[in-house]
Parts: sequence; structure tokens; C-alpha cells
Amino acid sequence: MQRLAPSLAVALLGLSVNASASDALLPFDARSLKEVQTLAALPGSIASTLGWHDGIADRGGRFNSTDVVDPALPMRRFVLGGISACCVLVAYEQGGRGYSVQVRAFVQGNLGWTQVRQWTLWKPPATLEELVKRIGVADDGV
Repeated sequence: MQRLAPSLAVALLGLSVNASASDALLPFDARSLKEVQTLAALPGSIASTLGWHDGIADRGGRFNSTDVVDPALPMRRFVLGGISACCVLVAYEQGGRGYSVQVRAFVQGNLGWTQVRQWTLWKPPATLEELVKRIGVADDGV
């Protein structure tokens, strides 16, 4: 079996199983993503889903990275994202006892943005290219 390039493999993520027939989704295509480094660059509904303004710090902002919690700080921090007309990929740090980096993929459907995939990493990616490589979709049978 021939292996796909990581960018092509991400493009083949497919459609959300939860989408209704009236909300047909486009396939997730990472090849057209442009890197963004602020929550403000994301579509408003995705930024709201992540808790912008009340539950997630922007890139470089202060947050609770460990289980020593300051109630004035959020438990999550935006790392980076990728955006195109039909797809969004977002990585954010999740603080606490089990620190991780959460990655979510969204596609634009007739009724708005729908999350189609999620991954967990243990170290923040430095670039969108690194993020796409590290989520390793070529090996997950999608």
C-alpha cells in the first residue's frame, strides 16, 4: 500500500459522521491552510467555542499550565491555528495535572462550522507545518 504525504493525508480526513444531510460538509483540506497566531484570526464561532474572552488565553498569554491554579487565569492557551475558506485547524494548551496540547479540526458546512476530528499532543508545535506532520493522519486509517 502506498503511503500518502502528510498534507494529502490530512486532506482526506473526510466528512463528519454527525452531520445531517442538510448540513453537507466539505472534506478537510490542510493543503490550503494559512497559519494564524492569534485567536482573533479565527472565525468568531470557533473562537467562542474555545472560550475566547473568558476561558482561553491568547498565544503567549498567562494561563494555568499546572495543577497549581490561579483562579484569575484560564486553564487553556491558544498555540496556533490554520485557516482556509472551508477548514480550520486549532491547537491549544490544556493546563492542569494532565497538561496536554489539544488539536481540533473544523469544516464549514451549510449550517456553520463543525468539529470533525480531535487529537492530543504532549508538546506544542512551533509551526502549522509541524502541527500537520505531528497529528499523523497518514497512519490512522482515515
